Amino acid sequence: MSPVAILQRREHRWKINDSTELPKALHRVGNLLSNHGRLNQANNLYREALTEYEELLGTTHSSITVVHDLADLYLRMGRLEEAYHMYQRALIQRESILGPNHLTTLATVNSMGNLLCWQGKLDLAQAMYQRALTGRRKQLGPDHISTLVVINNIGNIYSHQGNNKAAEAMYEHVIIGREKTLGPDHTCTLAAVNNLGNLCLHQGLNDRAEELYERALRGREYILGNHHILTLATLNNIGNLYSRQKRFEEAERMYQKALIGRKRILGDNHASTLSTINNIGNLFCDLNRWAEAESMYRQALSGRINVLEPYKQHEAQ
Repeated sequence: MSPVAILQRREHRWKINDSTELPKALHRVGNLLSNHGRLNQANNLYREALTEYEELLGTTHSSITVVHDLADLYLRMGRLEEAYHMYQRALIQRESILGPNHLTTLATVNSMGNLLCWQGKLDLAQAMYQRALTGRRKQLGPDHISTLVVINNIGNIYSHQGNNKAAEAMYEHVIIGREKTLGPDHTCTLAAVNNLGNLCLHQGLNDRAEELYERALRGREYILGNHHILTLATLNNIGNLYSRQKRFEEAERMYQKALIGRKRILGDNHASTLSTINNIGNLFCDLNRWAEAESMYRQALSGRINVLEPYKQHEAQ
């Protein structure tokens, strides 16, 4: 039985003494669905949970947590404007209720950094990450798993900025810390492994990149399954590697797996889906399959225009 069906049965069978029991359950099942990549269903349950909390209690710690989780979800779905508004809402409320340096507030600060990084606003993202890192180091120590999350994110910033030496140092630090604390096959450890693979690929260190990607893929397939969005991200990355190595048939196979999964989970116009479509276009160019390459590029361009149009309208208001 699906998580939603279980929840519906319990709604009818429970005698609810705690008025918050229903929104708590909605939120928990939403988290479960989100973790399994069922993003639209998770969105519906988060929205229901938020409505229930606000009708019962107004703005509380529990309702703000749902707002933050909705923002995380929208970021994963590529709904960046909605994610921004939700993060802003959660951050303002948490700073007001808990204070600017509370660990829960810093979690939203870190997540806001993720959004800004995704938007290419690297300086603003780095400022958010530094704020989160300073607070977490002071309260939790330099090797706590939450501190390592921010160090990994700062590594991403350095990588985007082309500061490869600094990025590598960040990723290596995170991998060592996570292997020690969480184990070598934990999803968080594998995320840092995948990131280091990306960095090695950009530096032309193809053999090391392949070793890291294969480790990330094995772990993610085993723990998360073949169709999880993180598994699909690694497939796309391996496609990039194979394309660079001129292993074109293998590259196309990886890209197609990633594309099918991303379309199914994220939709046709999600940034990650469009990135894979563009990668396939590049591959077809390398193979002199010009008509197919043009078709891929047109799909990617059309999708990106559709994604950007709401932002143009928003800026014009």
